[in-house]
Amino acid sequence: MSIMRLPEQAHGILLATLLICMLLFIPKAIGVGMSSHGGIRSAFDPRLIHEGGWCKKPFWVLRSAASPAWLMRARSHRILFFYNIREHGKGPPTCLFVMTRHGVKMIERGGWIRGEEIVKPWIVVSFTGAEGWNLFDVPWLIYLQRRPLLIRLTEDYLEISFRENDTGYICAMPLFG
Repeated sequence: MSIMRLPEQAHGILLATLLICMLLFIPKAIGVGMSSHGGIRSAFDPRLIHEGGWCKKPFWVLRSAASPAWLMRARSHRILFFYNIREHGKGPPTCLFVMTRHGVKMIERGGWIRGEEIVKPWIVVSFTGAEGWNLFDVPWLIYLQRRPLLIRLTEDYLEISFRENDTGYICAMPLFG
């Protein structure tokens, strides 16, 4: 079976195109909103987008009705995905897939991989067989701007650790289809 390989610059072009589309459509698509945390203006409040204030927050997420992708960044050494998902009746991911020099590698719950082993900036996460996902599985694509130090899939969440106190831009989206 042959695998189609994209040139290295195609990954950067894909991320740049996604970012531009999100920034063009967010102000028109979402309207003014408040977060559910005591009236704190959310990072996707259009006033913050136009003022540039959203990018100064220690953690922010931009969402748009124009795209299923979420763009985020944290001023932190690590970011957790699917944390406390059990509170919503669903189990955390059962496995993830990354591209290594030897091909695609699957990491199951309790497993980890060093960032230096990864050759592509993406992670695909699967919920196959997880609690509460009996009728369907919605895999997620996570695209990273910076090489992680470590990716760890625990019994409760996905943790991505970075060398610096900045995750860089992270784009995450469910893969419907």
